Amino acid sequence: MTTRRAGSATADPQAIGLIIHPAPFLALVTELLGVYVGATPHVREVNQTLGAEPIVELTSRLPPWHVMVEALSDRGLVESVKVTRREGGRVIGPFPSAGIRSACLVVAALFASGFSLAGPAGAQADTSWQPAPAVVVHAVTAIPTSVFNGVGLQPGVKPPVVLHKQAALKFNRKPGVYYLGAEPCPLCAAERWAFIAATARFGKWSNLGIAQSAADDVYPNTQTFTFAHSTFSSPYIAVRTVERLSSRQLANGNFAELQQPTTQEAALASRYDTAAYFPANAGSLPFLDIANKFVIAGPSYDPAVLAGLSREQIAADLTDPTKPTTQAIAATANNLAASICAIDGRRPASVCKSVGVTRAGHFSAVGTGTGGSCSALPNRQSTCGVAKSPTSG
Repeated sequence: MTTRRAGSATADPQAIGLIIHPAPFLALVTELLGVYVGATPHVREVNQTLGAEPIVELTSRLPPWHVMVEALSDRGLVESVKVTRREGGRVIGPFPSAGIRSACLVVAALFASGFSLAGPAGAQADTSWQPAPAVVVHAVTAIPTSVFNGVGLQPGVKPPVVLHKQAALKFNRKPGVYYLGAEPCPLCAAERWAFIAATARFGKWSNLGIAQSAADDVYPNTQTFTFAHSTFSSPYIAVRTVERLSSRQLANGNFAELQQPTTQEAALASRYDTAAYFPANAGSLPFLDIANKFVIAGPSYDPAVLAGLSREQIAADLTDPTKPTTQAIAATANNLAASICAIDGRRPASVCKSVGVTRAGHFSAVGTGTGGSCSALPNRQSTCGVAKSPTSG
């Protein structure tokens, strides 16, 4: 990947290109710099695309490069680093993720007056993103323990599939949790509620956005969230999310491509989102991988339970364990939390020893989710499957 400062009258003698995962998030970079360096740089988004790569440019006086790169690396967001000396065309790197620390030593030794962050080729700039209302985020990330315990297990909720003798999935030396979905996918819309509720018991979400599933698919307009700009921090696990498709619909009826999985992430779906583990719905989205010990493909519960409800209604009901929506979401979250407890040393004890989680602690060796699929509309890609490549343009 070649990066350059967009809109500059003269080229910088040196620049740092970071191939990061997922697409570059302006808010994320600002947060990282503030947290790790204690400085707030002047940040501006450049409304220019070089090839197919959206560019975010940081200007003014910035903290040391090695500190910034390590901050991004610690969050599991840097895939490689390339330092380019423009005069003479000298390129130092790229350094793969395994060599980030070594790369930082090289970067720290160089004086650079500016750099650009570029996302994966093919990712599209997201201009329609809206933050989720604080009251809704609080409701889904702070469900009372009594609700989880009261719901326990539910007969209509399918547990994850248990994997055996697989190499542990780790992101930055922590047990890895991976989500693959798409904004217009109605099956993903339902699963996100439970995924957020479960993981929030182990860490903190930031920058959750609002979304709804496609209007012309099954379970139309299901109210949900998007992970397109979100970040998750935890002392126990590392979470990565990819939203393959945007809610933005193109003239040809397809949905615009939004984010691309890394090579490592794509291999997870290729290996486990298959008929060997999910004979009824192989290749379905959403796909969840919890440290290569537990996997999910498709929805864990029937998305129809959310039909016709606003995001606020779903959120408000999450304090009532007798509501069907809450039972579906909390029971799924109990299964997910039990899976995470099994791979993170059963921490924190307040979660892993809770009644709802311990009841969900034993999974069947074979599970297929609820099955289900999205509509196969003529001449349009599926919003809930990875078998067909998304088409944009």
